Amino acid sequence: STLTDAVKASENHQDGNWLGLEGENLSATITLEGSYKVSKVTLSYLQNNNALIFAPLSVIVETSVDGKTYKSAGIYDLDENKWNIPANKGEVNISFTETQASSVRLLVISRGKCPVNHPASGKKAWLFVDEITVE
Repeated sequence: STLTDAVKASENHQDGNWLGLEGENLSATITLEGSYKVSKVTLSYLQNNNALIFAPLSVIVETSVDGKTYKSAGIYDLDENKWNIPANKGEVNISFTETQASSVRLLVISRGKCPVNHPASGKKAWLFVDEITVE
């Protein structure tokens, strides 16, 4: 529910509104209250390299009419070389051809480990995500 509670997290990774995963990807399924035409998904993320928190490498969106069979709707790849920037909140917007759906599934791909040039190279990297919206 942290991902869909309409409470926006701050740049402080300890504010209690982020969902954090250490070294793991996130799979999140949003079950809609009915079947709707959807064409855009937005995901908020945090990047704070000093705290070993990195932006996701990719976000994959899939849709389903029946909640069982999913089809690819869109993908967003972030530039994995742009990790050495100041702490900030970011947002991924994935627009796709309008499709009927009762469920939307996201696979958020984590960096997994801190990059080679990072002082904590090889340690598990954190993935922090917040609000997911479906339009």
